[in-house]
Amino acid sequence: PTPPTPTPGTFTATTTRYWDCSGGACGCSFLPTGLGNEPVHCHSNAMFTAPANNEYGASFYGAAAISASLGGGYWMAEGCGKCWRVTGTSNAAGYEGTETTLVLKGTNFCPDGNPMCGAGAHFDIAAPGFDVTAYSFAHTCPEREPEEAAGFAACGNWLITNNDPDINCDCSLFNDGVLKAGCENFYSLKWDNPVVTYEEVDCPPELSALHCGYPYATEVNMPETCASNLDGGDGPGGPDLYCGDGICTAEIGEDCNTCVDDCNSCVEECGDGICSMAEACDSCPSDCGVCPPVCGDGYCDDLAGEDCNDCSEDCGSCCIDRSCDSKYGETCSSCATDCGACPPTDGDMCCSSNSKDCLDSDWCNENEANCASCGDAVWMEEGSCNGLGKWEACTNDQGTCCGSLSCQGDQYYAQCL
Repeated sequence: PTPPTPTPGTFTATTTRYWDCSGGACGCSFLPTGLGNEPVHCHSNAMFTAPANNEYGASFYGAAAISASLGGGYWMAEGCGKCWRVTGTSNAAGYEGTETTLVLKGTNFCPDGNPMCGAGAHFDIAAPGFDVTAYSFAHTCPEREPEEAAGFAACGNWLITNNDPDINCDCSLFNDGVLKAGCENFYSLKWDNPVVTYEEVDCPPELSALHCGYPYATEVNMPETCASNLDGGDGPGGPDLYCGDGICTAEIGEDCNTCVDDCNSCVEECGDGICSMAEACDSCPSDCGVCPPVCGDGYCDDLAGEDCNDCSEDCGSCCIDRSCDSKYGETCSSCATDCGACPPTDGDMCCSSNSKDCLDSDWCNENEANCASCGDAVWMEEGSCNGLGKWEACTNDQGTCCGSLSCQGDQYYAQCL
């Protein structure tokens, strides 16, 4: 369909849907018991019904992984916590033409490795059960929340393997009510990656109150605003905020003086198991957790994840130990000292993940055998295709997909797959 025409002050963006269960780039997550430092996306990021007569005219509030052009980044970037009013029109066959407005909060990053995110403004909308695992960069649901595995797989093939929007989606497979409601709310939109109009807005309090931050919450001490976005457990809506709800909310004037029940005493008590407003990871790690590693402090902290690849300033160069270690990115071209000279290559061939562009990996591009270990990649002649690569939209350019790819979808939206 023709993309919507933006009104003054608004812009257009592309959309997709996801829910990969990984912790995300904005800290909107919790640490499950027994999984160590492997955070899981807060269930409250699922889409919920907006309050009636809200100032945005929104039907739902929700969350999204945002592209770099919207302020997204790998860790606590400027777009984290920002909100946008997003309006789109249903495009699933038989349900076309219904316009719906959402307010979406930035709770994760959609990297440029996703071609649609690299192309400009893009919202990858958080929708439990709708992660398309064939294209997901970090789908961890079966390992991190096995009790909800059936739900997380419930709608991944919706409008992927069949164009009938009434099949391949069963939100009732979720056990958790918040995830089930989020699945059903997104499904009701009948949005198959439509182009939308958007404008940045002040976040409504129902979204501002939802948990995001570092150190991560734990499953044992999980804030209600991470576990749920339900209003008193009766149905979708914003959480009621009051002194005594267990949430120290500055927006309603709570602090250690006005609400000790939620914000703790103003007297700092390091070691009481509560990270109070006056404490931080550097002043009280026993309450607030260990601070993230700081590259450049002169200490190579392997327990915090620092190594020669991530922080050569503290840990030194990887290319000195005469051990060719691929996990540090060492290859014959990047570190001949450890890996030896590169063997002759196969001419102008390279390894590609989209059947069009060569991967930015010397090791994958060395030969066909290496390429076979580089995910869902193919060995191809460099520059052999000027058409459309994998995942690119081919709605109006059918027959131009590279290599063995084919244009799949319908008259409203199709991709090279």
